[in-house]
Amino acid sequence: MKRISNWLKQNPMLKLASLLLAFLIWITVVNFSNPEVTDYVNVELEVRNAEELTSADQMYSLDARTVRVSFHVRTRYMNQITASDFTAYVDLQDYSITGAVPVYVEPDSSISSLISDVSSNPMVVHVTTEDMQEKRFDVGVRFNGEPAEGYALGDTGLSSDHIYVRGPVSEIGTISSVGIEINTAEATSDLSGTAPLVFYDANGHSIEIDERVEASLGEISYTQEVCLVKSLSISAGTTGTPASGYIFEGVETSPAFVSVYGNSELLDSYSSIEIPDEVINIEGASRNVTLSIDISPYIPEGLTLYEASPQITAIARIRRAPETEASEIQPTAESQEQPETGVSSAAETAETGQTITQPSHGSGTGTAETAADNTSPANGQETAPSDDMREESSPEEAGL
Repeated sequence: MKRISNWLKQNPMLKLASLLLAFLIWITVVNFSNPEVTDYVNVELEVRNAEELTSADQMYSLDARTVRVSFHVRTRYMNQITASDFTAYVDLQDYSITGAVPVYVEPDSSISSLISDVSSNPMVVHVTTEDMQEKRFDVGVRFNGEPAEGYALGDTGLSSDHIYVRGPVSEIGTISSVGIEINTAEATSDLSGTAPLVFYDANGHSIEIDERVEASLGEISYTQEVCLVKSLSISAGTTGTPASGYIFEGVETSPAFVSVYGNSELLDSYSSIEIPDEVINIEGASRNVTLSIDISPYIPEGLTLYEASPQITAIARIRRAPETEASEIQPTAESQEQPETGVSSAAETAETGQTITQPSHGSGTGTAETAADNTSPANGQETAPSDDMREESSPEEAGL
């Protein structure tokens, strides 16, 4: 011990300088092998005391949602530092008319001894406030795809036919409608399930809504009928009678058939759509009666018109009655003069040995017959030649 004590007393300044040099060498080695560097991470901003604005029925938005947190750290510890080790937030109690609020950054206690000189960029963010709005929207349905051939989509049932949406006025203003979408491609039976709500703009395009917008429901349960389609004929009668001398031939409709859909058992019980007689009145008609008729009221309850207009055209055909008996027709002035014409014709044809049969009442035409005795029966009686005919055919003038 005495020897060591004597050694320490010798050249004390030299020994102190050696210790100082050794410390400096150690510091240098540490700085070269494990230097301190500046690193950073991106941290999501939290908002505290938001009720300061929401209680006044206002919504806020920040011009930045993340901040860059910088810090000094030894290279040895760099891999141990992550964004989750920091808390970055703004306090809306600091909100003022300028809208600028400071950003606070707090490192986790587990790394606070490993880092230094913590700062954020930006150090201040701007808060924009906006009035809140709540609006009701009816829930619509969009169908993706057509059902199988011979089937049609019937009624749709929804667990709720409306929702309420709450958010900033500017965001609510971008929403034009709300609905769900159901896949009905090649469907042959009823469908059911749940579907998420979809928001649409004024052009009918789906849009993503801001996270600040809240809906009273997130999804809707639905049931969708898929029904058979059947073609039914259209049957129509008439009321009244046409004018005297005219007859009713029947009713034609265009189209003659329409397609309807509904429950299969209900469809089986119908083959036609009946239009009541009183719809088409032909009383006193002397020509066709044409009507445009809405058949919607006459479609059986429970059935629905399928992809067609409810308007049809009905034509009640009216025509003049045919002439029945010739005796019912009164002779005209021309028919009363006809015998004179027949006599003249007989005189002109006497040389050929032909006579003209007197036309019967109302016939308006005569029939020529060849006769050997110059007589012809008419109405069961013999008709003698006229005086003119006897004079022309006397034996003296004929040279007999």
